[in-house]
Amino acid sequence: MNVFDGPISNFDAKSSCITTATKFQNLSQLSSGSFTSKWNFGDDSTSVEYSTEYYYRKAGRFKASLKVVSNNGCMDSISTYVDCFPLPN
Repeated sequence: MNVFDGPISNFDAKSSCITTATKFQNLSQLSSGSFTSKWNFGDDSTSVEYSTEYYYRKAGRFKASLKVVSNNGCMDSISTYVDCFPLPN
């Protein structure tokens, strides 16, 4: 039986205004091997890039999540809220 270390998902995202890209930085770790990433931005949009930028189409608070899956099939995920602010008047 083989036992593999699983990935530890983590990311950083800064709140932004509606016309500015929100930058999602993948900070996930895996001691050995590789992993794939899947982002969910909380508004039915997704990405499979390692780190990415995203433009929200409307202002609001969104529950963004990152799921990472290792080459051995181990998985971890994390979620946090990201704010997208309206443009100032």
